[in-house]
Amino acid sequence: MPSAGKSLNQRRMDRLRASLAGSAPDYRVEADADATRLYEPETGALVVTVHHAAPYIDRDRVLAAIDNIDWLLGCYDRLIEKLRAKADAEAARQAETERQENKSDLARACAIETQKPAFIRFLRERTGLEDASDQFRVDTHVRFLLKVASRTELNTDPDAAARWRSLRAEFQAWMATP
Repeated sequence: MPSAGKSLNQRRMDRLRASLAGSAPDYRVEADADATRLYEPETGALVVTVHHAAPYIDRDRVLAAIDNIDWLLGCYDRLIEKLRAKADAEAARQAETERQENKSDLARACAIETQKPAFIRFLRERTGLEDASDQFRVDTHVRFLLKVASRTELNTDPDAAARWRSLRAEFQAWMATP
């Protein structure tokens, strides 16, 4: 895959993986009183010398570096897989919600919502509804806001449905405001 679209971190990760893919994890190890030496198994070339005078933690880091990096890459891969699965599941849930909402009866939802006292209060405070003395006036105002002659258009006209969703979202935001 070309690296043009990859982040700097992803390109670095790719280089790390490539360098480990070419490494020989079965180095020939020799130790004496002064040091531990790792040799490339095929050529016998000295790769690294770790002196015993170095602190134990440093010796351990150097000698276990490849195994530790390989282990960390495995953890990283499993984490990425889990994140991808979670994102895929969330996208599927969102798609299902949208599918259900698209086939839901928006006219009925609108009729139910417009009878709620909180929604009527929202209409009075935010949309200019002056007279909410009866349901007919409330319904007429909502149809005016949605630019429909009948609420049934919410189920057949995508633009009207979008206007209803927008009004409902505005109401929900209004409700969430203390």
